[in-house]
Formats: sequence, structure tokens, C-alpha cells
Amino acid sequence: MDLGSFVKQERVRRGLTQQQLADQADVGLNFVYQLEKNKPTVQLDKTNQVLKTLGYTVGAIRSFSPWEEDAP
Repeated sequence: MDLGSFVKQERVRRGLTQQQLADQADVGLNFVYQLEKNKPTVQLDKTNQVLKTLGYTVGAIRSFSPWEEDAP
């Protein structure tokens, strides 16, 4: 599941409109719309605000590997 679908699923599960989530997360309505549509221009800090509002945090695996363009 992609991040946008996850956010939308959680928002709907909690009975929130996009506007309500935006207000609670202190981000704009357009940002929530773009996040749910997986627009590549969404800002990480605002994404974290939305996830925090929904009760989630973002974790990172501290492992780095080279980018492979031809990887399957």
C-alpha cells in the first residue's frame, strides 16, 4: 500500500474529511489532497504532521545501498 492510500484509509476510518484532517494537522486542504494522490512534491515535514495527527510516526531503516536504475 502506498502512503497516500494509507493516509486516506486512516482518515476515512476515523470519520474525518480532508478539511478536518488538514485543520487538525495544521496543513492546508490542498496538501492533504496532494498527499492522498501521492503527488511527488509533498513536503516531508508536513507529511509527518499528518501522520502524527493520525497517530503514526515514520521510522527509517539505517541502511543505505546504491541506487540501481535497472533493478526489477
